[in-house]
Amino acid sequence: RNTYVAAISVQFHKSGFMVYGVSFADISTGEFFTCEIAKKDIFHVLELCLPAEIIISKSLFRELQDDISDLPFNPSITKLEDWIFEYQFAYDVLVKHFNTKNVKGFGIHEMHAGIIAAGAVLQYIQDTQKSVAIQISRISVFNPSEFMTLDYATRRNLEILSSMNDQAKEGSLLAILDHTKTPMGSRLFKMWVGRPLRSLHSIEERLSAVKSFVNSGNILQECEYIMKQIGDLERLIAKVCAG
Repeated sequence: RNTYVAAISVQFHKSGFMVYGVSFADISTGEFFTCEIAKKDIFHVLELCLPAEIIISKSLFRELQDDISDLPFNPSITKLEDWIFEYQFAYDVLVKHFNTKNVKGFGIHEMHAGIIAAGAVLQYIQDTQKSVAIQISRISVFNPSEFMTLDYATRRNLEILSSMNDQAKEGSLLAILDHTKTPMGSRLFKMWVGRPLRSLHSIEERLSAVKSFVNSGNILQECEYIMKQIGDLERLIAKVCAG
């Protein structure tokens, strides 16, 4: 499973409203996302990624303390100094790490709160596990509106990702559907099941890909055979980066 480290930030938007940034990264796979949302959507995003650790400024923690304590899962909470969540500091962390002049190429240049959250995540990873930070080679925009809202209680009660009895994969919908052949595929498929798409076009694209394999049995068997020979490349690369 993915083990995300997430950060929450807040910034006054030019529209006159407070905008919140949520960024999360998995150092074992190199995934790195950020987004900007309203306060009411913060915990929807956190439930989508289920981070093992949440980084937050000391001042913002005071504002969100009660909400964080109500989360249906139990992430570790790390409170950092407010200056780490300043825009220019976060921006400089990102451009230095990615060795770019700016962040426009990643599509996040207008996301000030998103940049702050992303910079805090990256700085924290560099401070605590510097050798594996090199595994993070890009940052992407995460759009929570692309996914159906399934809160933690719904996932648990419907046993989508794990059984209610022992929280294990066995006995869940995921266990029935997951016939992936690699660890990378298993993680991706779990993410897809836990984040159902809302776009009809995107759903039909996935179904079309599945149909192509179903209608080409020989190609499917050949791909399965090849995939079985592949190890967990994402995490092997992370281990190499870590020395």
